[in-house]
Amino acid sequence: INELEYFKRLNRAFKNQITFVLISLDDNHERWQQIVNRYTLFSDGIINYRVDNASAIKKQYQIKETPAFITISKDGNLINQTNRAPSD
Repeated sequence: INELEYFKRLNRAFKNQITFVLISLDDNHERWQQIVNRYTLFSDGIINYRVDNASAIKKQYQIKETPAFITISKDGNLINQTNRAPSD
């Protein structure tokens, strides 16, 4: 949650240059939707998905903790799996 304000600043700074995809591993749909609404995570350049904690995405990208910050190219290739947090 603390990183969301930093993330929103990044989104404004790189608007129309980068698409940010937020993937929640939260099993609780209502809680996820409340966070998306509370932090206005539905603007241009932000895509939100909620998958469960046992998802293939978590396994594929070897996510051990959240939030995790991963860079993927337009072609879907993994560029960096261990990006720094937006606050760094």
